Amino acid sequence: MAALTLQCPHCGKPFLAMHSHPDSLATCPHCSCNGPLRNFHVMGAAPGSSATSLPLQRRQIRQATPDAPPPPQPSTAADNPFAEQQPLTPPSEEPTEPAPEERRRATRPKKSAFAQAGAAVDADWEAPHEEFSEELPEWDEGAQHIARPPGRRWSPLAVFTGIVLLLACAAGGALLIWLSLKEKKQNVSSDGSNTEMQRRSVLADSLIKPPGQTLEQRVSWELYADSLVQRVPGTLDPLFAPSTVDRRPYLHDADTALPRVEKFFARTPRPDIGPIERLKIAPLLLSTGERIALFRISTTTNEAGGLGRFYDVDPNEPLQLDWDLFEETHDEVLKNYLLDKSQHNESQWFQVGLRRTHGLELNEEQRETFHPFELQGAASGGVRVYAYCRKSLPIGKRLDELMDWSEVYLGTLLVGVEQMQTGEFRLMILDFRGSGLVQEK
Repeated sequence: MAALTLQCPHCGKPFLAMHSHPDSLATCPHCSCNGPLRNFHVMGAAPGSSATSLPLQRRQIRQATPDAPPPPQPSTAADNPFAEQQPLTPPSEEPTEPAPEERRRATRPKKSAFAQAGAAVDADWEAPHEEFSEELPEWDEGAQHIARPPGRRWSPLAVFTGIVLLLACAAGGALLIWLSLKEKKQNVSSDGSNTEMQRRSVLADSLIKPPGQTLEQRVSWELYADSLVQRVPGTLDPLFAPSTVDRRPYLHDADTALPRVEKFFARTPRPDIGPIERLKIAPLLLSTGERIALFRISTTTNEAGGLGRFYDVDPNEPLQLDWDLFEETHDEVLKNYLLDKSQHNESQWFQVGLRRTHGLELNEEQRETFHPFELQGAASGGVRVYAYCRKSLPIGKRLDELMDWSEVYLGTLLVGVEQMQTGEFRLMILDFRGSGLVQEK
């Protein structure tokens, strides 16, 4: 490989290039023009001759004296075949500002090897700007598949797993539908009919017994409880009417409750019936665990009224009212017992609502000794009091077994007032009706 001193046909300035092949590409360092070697002219060669190899020589650096600038090198026609067209000018002492066109071309980025290889071999150097167009080549539609990323391919194992999961979900749904149809078929009579009497029997059973785990039983109980709202006025209107002679058909356990009923209506002023509404809370009976519907019965003497529980003995007969529960909650008997200290010497029975609590009002030692409860003895919710039962007693163990933390209960409790070691008086639960632990009075 030899060195050649070439002259750029565009700017006319010489530069040094390595000669390997006449078709090799060369680039002018002054104006960035490039092309095959045969398009450039060798300094000192005859015009029109192709590039020939010259031996490599060591470059000699001439030291310029500070007094005078180095003499300019003469340029002849033999040394520069293009001198007549574009003579070479020696460098001046003061640098001159390059022309805007030359400055733009000097700052133009060089083409990559791929762009250089794409230049035409027989380029017309009289108009070199046409060979360096900035336009992008047209897109080859047939080569689009090369630039696009390959599509995602699913493995056979993933496809098989997805099919198995889909079949399992379909089988599970079919099994649930079959179980639902089977349960629905069991609720229908053997001849395929479902009469009104059979529906009433199911609703009545769900009223007496706590609802089971199925949604159908719970809905049946709610429907029956709502139906009681239409029948309650048929009991209370004649019960509170002054002209009623015999109130026995409207009372549960009428022989025991009738004397207290007559005494209640003998008050002055005489209580009269007011608005009636069904409570949203349906408590469980503490003695049997049965879920019941409760009503708030307002009167002219007590706007808050009392709690009403009704017994559905016969669908063709009026509902029967539990008078003891209504009168105790209407007159707030538990509140009177707590305020009258003279009654604290004896224990008494009360129908109250109750639920379990965490006993945060007790200290740690007391919480280890007692089961805490919250009692409600009025329809208004104004009579609320904490009551306790010793864990060591049989009644405490019985309550702990029966009562769930998420439920509200209705029961008849035997309570008394007891002074604790700290000197405080607390309401203590001694027994409840239906426990079978103490003889009930």
